[in-house]
Amino acid sequence: MLTDAIWAPLGANLAWETALPLISIIAAPLTYSIGPVATLNILCLIAPALSAWTAFLLCRYITGKYWPSLTGGYIFGFSPFILGHMTYAHLDLLSACFVPLNCYFALQRFNRDIT
Repeated sequence: MLTDAIWAPLGANLAWETALPLISIIAAPLTYSIGPVATLNILCLIAPALSAWTAFLLCRYITGKYWPSLTGGYIFGFSPFILGHMTYAHLDLLSACFVPLNCYFALQRFNRDIT
């Protein structure tokens, strides 16, 4: 479980790495076609925008206004937390888009918009 292929020359213990099964399944066709490094780069570039969009959806559902929702989505998706983890390609922490989605669907269920 120890490798020198990443974090050279010290290496890394792969037993401590975080598994991302949902993102891995979604990105599998891309990984098979262009490779894992390019897929990680693409996912790291898409993740902040996707987080911003889902936060925009949540803010738009709560407020019903466009510009405050756009600001809220921008602040969430491009916060120092997200951009800081983008530097080190922490994809598990970059995939924060599920937090606003969970809140969005919970609010819709609470308001009986969905069953």
